[in-house]
Amino acid sequence: MDPELVYEKFVLRLDGPMLEAVGAEIKGILRLHVNFAQASLTAKKDGMLEVYVDDGGALDRPLLQPKISGIWRVWRYEVPASEEAALAEFFAEAERRRSTPR
Repeated sequence: MDPELVYEKFVLRLDGPMLEAVGAEIKGILRLHVNFAQASLTAKKDGMLEVYVDDGGALDRPLLQPKISGIWRVWRYEVPASEEAALAEFFAEAERRRSTPR
């Protein structure tokens, strides 16, 4: 079974090598191959954690990075900081699903 994290305002899931982000406040879905995905987790002062997922990732750097910037810039959500381990494991699994190009 592919990993899925369900939160109040968004859902992250892996569908094979595809990373999907769906948000209640954003029409549409972000669906991209893990080879092109990037993400960051940023601790906020209020005990929350900002989850940012976007395109612009590459095989020569980790999927989870301290700071990212992609063209969408809308797939940002906050969750309790206690979710950091679950999110880090989710993105580690996404990185394990990357594949070498032909």
